[in-house]
Amino acid sequence: MEQLINDTVAFIKSSGLLGPIICCLLIVIESVIPILPLAVFIALNALFFGHVIGFILSWFFTIIGCIFSYYLCKNHLRKYYEKKLAKEKNIKKFMYGFNKLSFSQLVVLIGIPFAPAFLINIVAGLNNMNIKRFIYALLIGKVSIVIFWGYIGTSFINSFKDPSVLLKIIIMLIIAYFVSKFVAKKYNIQ
Repeated sequence: MEQLINDTVAFIKSSGLLGPIICCLLIVIESVIPILPLAVFIALNALFFGHVIGFILSWFFTIIGCIFSYYLCKNHLRKYYEKKLAKEKNIKKFMYGFNKLSFSQLVVLIGIPFAPAFLINIVAGLNNMNIKRFIYALLIGKVSIVIFWGYIGTSFINSFKDPSVLLKIIIMLIIAYFVSKFVAKKYNIQ
């Protein structure tokens, strides 16, 4: 995996202006193929464009990728899911629990940097979650992930070595929670 990341970074850096465009497209693809290193692409966007523009591009393309993944699952995997998997006891229980998440809980779940975003997209699509609710949750929740990977640019292990990184994540998630409460009330989302 480390070699894949190094090769990808070297290729993108050598691509000139095409490099940032490739980063943005890879962020979208990462939402569907989760083995790609989202953290690397967000960090590279911050390097290429600076923290503000890099943040905006990474945030935007992450949301586009999640919506794309949501629609793929909703439109193409839903029939298979209903035929083969919907009756499985554990899956049914998991899906029911996911449907019971409040808007704020969904935002916080999306905002956790190490939560499997592709799985959240899949489950939201298979559950036929309201697209408005899903997009608003993405708009708020993805902020903390992009900030975490773009500004902090740390690995999972390093975040546990430095308590201030974990504190920043917790503060961002608390802010996302309160923003989601405000948005849910203002736009009547639940």
